[in-house]
Amino acid sequence: MMTSWNSDIRPVKGLPMHGRIAELSRGRSCGVIRSGDGKNVFFHGRDLEGAKYNDLEVGGSVSFELVDDRVSGPRALRIQVTRKAKRAAASSSLTDVSPAE
Repeated sequence: MMTSWNSDIRPVKGLPMHGRIAELSRGRSCGVIRSGDGKNVFFHGRDLEGAKYNDLEVGGSVSFELVDDRVSGPRALRIQVTRKAKRAAASSSLTDVSPAE
């Protein structure tokens, strides 16, 4: 019996963290999470679990696993929305980045 070429690859486990969505880049389906310790962490929409990228809001609370990606640096995986953003709670330091037209 033949085994798959990637059968030895194990899923990456990261450090469990919490944070808030700081930026969304709607055209690229990615963004930035500000972690509880104040660091910015890149994420991609494909790493969401139980939520859709277009339903995310700046300021929303999330839990995620932090990994060190060789390309993007600190990166969030297995992101779960824990609480949606309150409209009044959005501050000017949190931005929604839209693609230029």
